[in-house]
Amino acid sequence: MSKHTWREVAAFFAGFLRNPGRNGSIVPSSPRLTEAMIAGLPWDRIGTLVELGPGVGTFTDAIMARVRPDARVILVEVDPGYAAHLAARHGARATVERASAADLDAILARHRIDTPDCIVSGLPLASLPVAVSGRIADHIRRYVGRGTIYRSFTYRPGRTLRFFGDGVLTYRSRIIWANFPPAVVLGAN
Repeated sequence: MSKHTWREVAAFFAGFLRNPGRNGSIVPSSPRLTEAMIAGLPWDRIGTLVELGPGVGTFTDAIMARVRPDARVILVEVDPGYAAHLAARHGARATVERASAADLDAILARHRIDTPDCIVSGLPLASLPVAVSGRIADHIRRYVGRGTIYRSFTYRPGRTLRFFGDGVLTYRSRIIWANFPPAVVLGAN
């Protein structure tokens, strides 16, 4: 798992100060949460992966270390500073879309992707505006219905699960205490 530089931690903290609801935390996710997010993903079957809200690239680094060399990876990040950091770090192997995950259908259409194999989300749905979280959850629900594998995490499982409804997210990890704040991984296979 990647360790963050002080510059990345400082950038993440600055992002929190600019927009606490969009950032969700004052520090990037821990290596333990990262491992829980990607554990069990069928890397040999993932040809198209979309990461929503990659921030400074905590999950991205782990994804890029495991994804097939021929896989298409699209990073959807609304923050211009994070997007520039991701493009500099992973631009040779991943496409960085500076856009809102609420526009996921349009983003995928631009890349001629009907249904991604996997979506990994670092978005704090429980702290984003309800209308935005609802739109993102609608996209996820539809793609999961078509067979997309989904992984996300939350600090507030009850609130996050309400956006998806019953039976959509079928995976829930134990609490990852070695993260600040402690988190739970949710998903669908």
